[in-house]
Amino acid sequence: MSSVFFSIDHKNGTIINKKALPYGTVLDSVMMHISTATSAKKLQVAINDGEYHDWQTTDSLWLRDCHTLHLTVTDESGEMTKNYTVTLNHYDYEPTTFVWNLMSGVALPDLNATYADVVTHGDKAYLVAVVGGSTVLYATDKNNPMLWSLLPTSGLTGACRQIAVAEDGRAWILTETGKLYQSDNFAQWTEVAPGGNVSALLGGMVWPQGSHTLALLGEKDGKLCFATNIDGVFAWREEAPKSFPVRNFSAQLYRSNNHPMLRVVGGVSRAGEAVDSVWISSNGNDWIALKLDSAAIPASVEKGALVATSSDGNLYYYATEYREGVKRLAVSYSTDKGITWHRGGG
Repeated sequence: MSSVFFSIDHKNGTIINKKALPYGTVLDSVMMHISTATSAKKLQVAINDGEYHDWQTTDSLWLRDCHTLHLTVTDESGEMTKNYTVTLNHYDYEPTTFVWNLMSGVALPDLNATYADVVTHGDKAYLVAVVGGSTVLYATDKNNPMLWSLLPTSGLTGACRQIAVAEDGRAWILTETGKLYQSDNFAQWTEVAPGGNVSALLGGMVWPQGSHTLALLGEKDGKLCFATNIDGVFAWREEAPKSFPVRNFSAQLYRSNNHPMLRVVGGVSRAGEAVDSVWISSNGNDWIALKLDSAAIPASVEKGALVATSSDGNLYYYATEYREGVKRLAVSYSTDKGITWHRGGG
C-alpha cells in the first residue's frame, strides 16, 4: 500500500485511489500511515458501517472485507470536526481481459455492405455502410443496441470511404471519389470543399471557442502530406512519413489534461505494407510516433477495432494477423492511456 497514491478532496471530504488496486490483490491486516495537520486533536477511524475508534499510529486495520473507511478529524478545541470517506478502488475482474458474449435479440440490418463502420455520439451509436454504391446510416441506443433504425438522409451521395466525428457531434464523410460532406445531426449533409486532393480523414476536433479542426491526409505534388480544414479554411502541412498509414487505420478522438487529442493505430502505408505503429497529435498538424516494443501492435492489412473502456480508460486494439499461415485475431492493450502497449494472450 505504500506505493498507492490517494487523492484528497477536502471540500467534499473524500479520499480515493484513482488508480485501482491490481486484480487479485488481497488485503488482510494492513499497517496504515494516516497523518493529520498539527492543529488536529483527535483522529477516529471506522471500517464500513462499524463503530469509530481512536486511531493510534501503531494500529493496523483488517481490510479484507473493507470497501470504505470513515475518518473523523477533531480540531484542538474539540468543537469542530471534519468527516472523510476513504474509498478503496480495486479491480474485481482482470482489467486486461475482455469476456465476450453474443447478444441475443439484436436486430442488426441485413446488409450486403462493401464498407461498414460504427461511430458514437452522445447516447447514440451510428452504423455507416455502403450498399450498392450508396451510403446509408442506421442509429441505435448506445447503451442498449438492440434495435437499429434507418436514418433518412439528404444531401449525401456516393460511397463512404471514411467518417470522422468531433465531440460536439459534427461529422464528416469522405467518399471514394474524394468528395467531403459535413453534418451536425447525421441526417442532413452538405458538401464542403475539401481544399485539396484528400485521401484520408484522421479525425475531427472542436475547440472551446467553437471552431473545428478536421485533420486530413492528401496528395500534393506527388507527396503524401498532412493537411487541416479549420472551419472551411484548408491548409497544407508537413509531408507525412513514409511509414504513416493511409488507409485501414483505427482513429480515436480522446482527451488528455482536458485537451482534445487524436490517436491513429495500425493501418496500411502508402507502399501497401501493414503498419504496427501508434501516432498521436494535439492539433492535427504535428504527429508523433510512440516508441513501442517490437510487435506490440498487430500488423494487419485489414482495419482493426480500437476499444476504450469508460470505467478505467484502458485501450484494446483488435486486428487480424497471420501466424504460421493461419489467420487469427490478435489483441494489444494499454493500461496507461495509450502510452505503452502490450500483446494480449490469445
